[in-house]
Amino acid sequence: MRKISLNYASVGMLLGRSIIDSDGNILLRTGVELDEYYINRLFELGINYIYIRDPELDDIEEEDVISEETRINTVKLVKKTFSQLQQDRKINTMALRRIVNNMLDEILDNSHVLLSISDISTLDNVIFYHSVSVCTLSLMTGITMRYDEYKLKELGIGALLHDIGKSLIDLTSLNGWEI
Repeated sequence: MRKISLNYASVGMLLGRSIIDSDGNILLRTGVELDEYYINRLFELGINYIYIRDPELDDIEEEDVISEETRINTVKLVKKTFSQLQQDRKINTMALRRIVNNMLDEILDNSHVLLSISDISTLDNVIFYHSVSVCTLSLMTGITMRYDEYKLKELGIGALLHDIGKSLIDLTSLNGWEI
């Protein structure tokens, strides 16, 4: 599997990693053969990169430091948290603590895995996936710096919420910004 710019995608390539929206819905599943419609639709969704299967790299499996399930659940929670804050100015800190605990457990269990912070995201969920990547990287940094459990959890929650102000900005105006 390898990551390519969507500009280099061509009909017949096989998708190497599923593309998932911020609600956890699979837009395209791993193994789908790309056609003209799929490629155009990915462009419309604001996806710039995809993972494709590469026969020359079949024996190389890319592991991630946190599972796809945890990543999806965390993205959903961050999106929900941003939305709740806009609606009623409340944040479910218990849910944030639970998800950071899950992430921390997985990172500690998979400490041998290098972090891949380049997720495949649509324009409507790029902020949420970015927050999860920042949290993962922050937790790994905190572990390296020998933070205690309390500090790690606080760091994780802060990292998840670091871009919460962007939830008040129209996402289309962020297109092209470094998020």
